[in-house]
Amino acid sequence: MKKLKIYFLLVATLSVNFVFGQKFEEEFELVRPYRPILADAVKIRSNPDFNDITINPQPQSYLVMVKRLSENSQINFLGARNYTPTLPEKLAPFYAKLGYGNFAHFLGEVYISSQETKNTQYGASFRHYQAQGNLENQNLSIFKGEAFGRFTLDQNSINAGANFSSDEAFFYGYDNTVFTFSADDVRKKYTQFGADISIKNFRNTDFNYELSAKFYDMKDNQDAAETNLDASVHLNKKFSKFNLGANINLDINEQLDVNVSSNSFVRAQPYIAFKTDKFKLKAGVNVVQEFGDVSNTNIFPVADIDFSLIDEFLNVYGGISGNVYNNSLKNLSDKNRFLRQGVTFNNTREKLFAYGGIRGSLANLVGIKGQITYSELDNMPFYLNDPGVPRTFFVLYDSGTKWSFLGELSFQKATNYNLTFTAQLFSYDLDFESRPWHEPTVKLNANGDFKLTNKIRFGTEVLFVGERFAKIDFLTNDFVTLPSFTDISANISYQINSKFSAYLNANNLLNKSYQKFLNYNNFGLNLLGGLSLKF
Repeated sequence: MKKLKIYFLLVATLSVNFVFGQKFEEEFELVRPYRPILADAVKIRSNPDFNDITINPQPQSYLVMVKRLSENSQINFLGARNYTPTLPEKLAPFYAKLGYGNFAHFLGEVYISSQETKNTQYGASFRHYQAQGNLENQNLSIFKGEAFGRFTLDQNSINAGANFSSDEAFFYGYDNTVFTFSADDVRKKYTQFGADISIKNFRNTDFNYELSAKFYDMKDNQDAAETNLDASVHLNKKFSKFNLGANINLDINEQLDVNVSSNSFVRAQPYIAFKTDKFKLKAGVNVVQEFGDVSNTNIFPVADIDFSLIDEFLNVYGGISGNVYNNSLKNLSDKNRFLRQGVTFNNTREKLFAYGGIRGSLANLVGIKGQITYSELDNMPFYLNDPGVPRTFFVLYDSGTKWSFLGELSFQKATNYNLTFTAQLFSYDLDFESRPWHEPTVKLNANGDFKLTNKIRFGTEVLFVGERFAKIDFLTNDFVTLPSFTDISANISYQINSKFSAYLNANNLLNKSYQKFLNYNNFGLNLLGGLSLKF
């Protein structure tokens, strides 16, 4: 077996605000709300997103109850469920947040919302973040704008939205003691426009459905472009002893780079589900028809079971599934924005995904989780430096198997504190490559959120990422080792009054220099502080 490696999701620094949660996960980001959650199989086996700056206008609760979970960690293929739609809790019609720090960090947010009524709410949000490091062209600028509307009718609820984003960075991964480049020579900018709409019924009936569609058009400044249309139908029929349902999905992807490519799918997932007081069983099949550059029919069995060993305290779960995933320009650049021209977009086929684990809780204070997963995959994507222009990356695909191991322990006492400890290990056995390039061998994470007084909250996170490897010679297969690192971050916020609050965030408190991708050094110790206002 080849050397063991792991896959890890880098986590951005924590931020707490008392109005509503904002999510911003970015390699250089300093601000986002503390959001402790149990890791699950979906996160382990999906490509992590390092550039997601989605602005969620709904308020988020920082209280995550540690209790017996009602669903296992598998992707839920049951589709639409009964629910009673509720509008968000009352929000201030206007919210603004400003922050500034070293490295010319700047953060600005504005959120405008209608006065909520029983059946409608609409609004818009805007966010801009920028930073400038010590290295030549180590600059970053991200803008996100979004408009949304929610409407509740007699039998249905409708959600619709539109968004625009601009993500600008620079290929600064070169030796600036030897080379120098103007900003225009190394600029990399992605722009994206998107829209989405969904409708679902919510009355407590025996038949439920959800219809949704979303679209985006994405371009960069080097003539790469991508268009995606995703439409889905979720159906669920309840009988006395079981449920029958189906998920149907059309996913059309068109990419233009050096070459034109098309990787699209039609997915159909019929299922049957049983539930008793002690266990839940779901069984079905996932039929994926690929069309475009590749025409292939895939049929995967899908099943999962959840069994209660000790009521309200301990569950065991497991299952199998399979799927096909499109490695799109958006997905690949979300993880590594420093892509060269001419990237190849291949589909990843997960021929088998099997998982099993336990989860439980003690007196709603302590939560535990342990999980093992196994995958057989064709065309796993890995990032390699371009031999001709090492500051850029291309994508290499390899097939093989992958094991993952997860352990998690969490503590919580009402709103006073939350503590979560997570350990993840991964093992790869690849067909051709000796290592899963740029993937770590181990990841350890500890984070906490503490209510010090009624006005003061404090959060911290300690992140350890194991060593990674980067291939530098394709003839001799030589590689370099990217050392492991520890990153400590902290944040504190103070509620001045009902309208104003102040915050301060610190990232990389040890001021360590490390690289997530070869040649790209991180920011050192960085601080960002500011004020927020609502009325």
